Amino acid sequence: MDGPMPALAFTADGALLRVVGHDGAFQDLPADPAKAVPAVCERAGRPLTQQEWREHVGADLNYQQVCTP
Repeated sequence: MDGPMPALAFTADGALLRVVGHDGAFQDLPADPAKAVPAVCERAGRPLTQQEWREHVGADLNYQQVCTP
């Protein structure tokens, strides 16, 4: 993959994860799962599939339908 790797850092208070993506786009993402779920659902624009859950949440947590269709 060409280009810089994404950069990740938490804010001093731990409330946000700051991300600079491959394309240089900057985002602040909530670190609190209760606040992160709505942001994930909004970005996806639909419920997550079981495969997406495993990829992004992990296999350690059972799949949950967290986004409303």
